[in-house]
Amino acid sequence: MEGTLNYPRALLDQTKMFARVATSVASDTPIPTCPGWTVQHLIRHVGRANRWAAQIISTHSDVSLDPRTVPNGRPPDEPEGVRRWLVESPEVLIAAVGDVDPAVTVASFDGPRPASWWIRRLLHETTVHRADAVLALSEPYVLDPDLAADGVDEWLGRWVDQPRHVVPPLDDGEVINFEATDIDARWTMRRGRTGLHLSREPGVAPLGVQVSGTATALLLTLLRRREAGDAGCRIQGDRGLWTTFLGRTPYAAPGTR
Repeated sequence: MEGTLNYPRALLDQTKMFARVATSVASDTPIPTCPGWTVQHLIRHVGRANRWAAQIISTHSDVSLDPRTVPNGRPPDEPEGVRRWLVESPEVLIAAVGDVDPAVTVASFDGPRPASWWIRRLLHETTVHRADAVLALSEPYVLDPDLAADGVDEWLGRWVDQPRHVVPPLDDGEVINFEATDIDARWTMRRGRTGLHLSREPGVAPLGVQVSGTATALLLTLLRRREAGDAGCRIQGDRGLWTTFLGRTPYAAPGTR
């Protein structure tokens, strides 16, 4: 699924959408899906993350780079300045990626990755934090199904790629299926003798537990922004396996900041 979207364009668009909602409310508005955070925390996190990744790429730093040292890493005080600062943040990242050899690998919290990996990662970071802001206002969250499905794909793929010392989401022989009901997308994660595997092929028979819902509902459920039932997802099969999977795939994936 990776590569079917224009990630730079999507990142720019999602950041603009996030900026509109985040700057429309008081900065101290609490964010229930990020306990202890306010809108101000969301704004700083989203805008700084792009600049942080850009500095890692342009200076060949590693992910231990202190985000607080990133140039222009804090939003200005005036509201209009905040919006500009947010909207400009992905431009800084996209420019940094464009300034390096397309084949170059850089540091990430998931190990060495192509520089362009950061654009996709922070695109989905932005979409989920836009959800945080929208849900805090009790408004409906709307996301293009293709983009939501790509977010599901990225999230599941990162769990499969985790180092061996990380507790895997499934035990040997276990299988979990996800199916988007509004787009032709499905995923089967299974754990075998050689580790976790993720299949995206159609026609895989449901085994273990099946989770179905719109692509956006699946994404919000996997990222703990909504309970499965509240999001409109249907759970079939081994609910104990689903509970275990949720317990082993916490709020932030291993390695994230």
